[in-house]
Amino acid sequence: MMTYTAPMWVGLIIGFIIGAAAEVWGIANPETLIRLAKWEDRLFIDCILIAFAISTPVIYGLYAAGVGFHWSPKPLYLIGVGLGGILFGSGLALSGYFPGSIWMALGEGRRDAIYAVFGAVLGAASWTVLYQTPAGQWLVNTLNFGSLTLGGKKISAFIIQPLDGLTRLDLFGISIVYGVALFMIAYYLPRFKGGERSCLRANIEKRMTPFEVQKRVDTARYLTDGGLPYKKGSAAQKLNEYYAVEDNVTRWFMISIAGIVGLTVVAEMFLHQIFGESTTDSWLAGQLFLPTSSTAKPCLKE
Repeated sequence: MMTYTAPMWVGLIIGFIIGAAAEVWGIANPETLIRLAKWEDRLFIDCILIAFAISTPVIYGLYAAGVGFHWSPKPLYLIGVGLGGILFGSGLALSGYFPGSIWMALGEGRRDAIYAVFGAVLGAASWTVLYQTPAGQWLVNTLNFGSLTLGGKKISAFIIQPLDGLTRLDLFGISIVYGVALFMIAYYLPRFKGGERSCLRANIEKRMTPFEVQKRVDTARYLTDGGLPYKKGSAAQKLNEYYAVEDNVTRWFMISIAGIVGLTVVAEMFLHQIFGESTTDSWLAGQLFLPTSSTAKPCLKE
């Protein structure tokens, strides 16, 4: 099986690509994720669906051909993961930030992101402390199904053990079905609440309703909040609203970014330079509050 571990500096390039894509999607602006949480603008969901639809068959196809990836799905312990998802989603809806988008927002000069940093570090420290208690161990060990993937289970850093009766080629077939399902959701899920088409469908059909055009213009306007002055004829208006016009040559821009992200994730898994956003908060919590904790140290190594 062919494997490779790239030098650490390669991770900087990967992080730059992922960060640039996130900036294009506008997730450093809390309004983007707040609108997503309210199910008003689903661009990010559509793009992530497309990224997975592209990258999953590529990963499993290469794996079937003998390419070893540094698989890293975390163990699925339903109660702990479910509770964590509720807390994480609530914080996202309230603050408008992912762990990684906090640092992007700080780079843009958004002062409200400072409060989100404190919340993220507090959350990482709280889990580190809770993990060492009987309650934390109960959350981890109850209904723990291990590291599961499509049609198999992770048994080592490079090996996915197919379920009984399946082969690596079968896993590739399952991944194709999975990718097609995600693609269909991305195609039929309207981007805007009250709209008719996703970005993908609007691009293929080359048309949008007046409501969808106006929503795109509105999106372009709020993304400049705190940045360039948004006045008629200004550079900000020309640059941002350019992407809101249905017949311009960049109508595939957002979709292309989704594909680039998906293939970058495939490359980073092979090169063993996985980007980790939440790990930054764990590192800060460990350094500031829990430098001698037995669970803080492993967080630094992930």
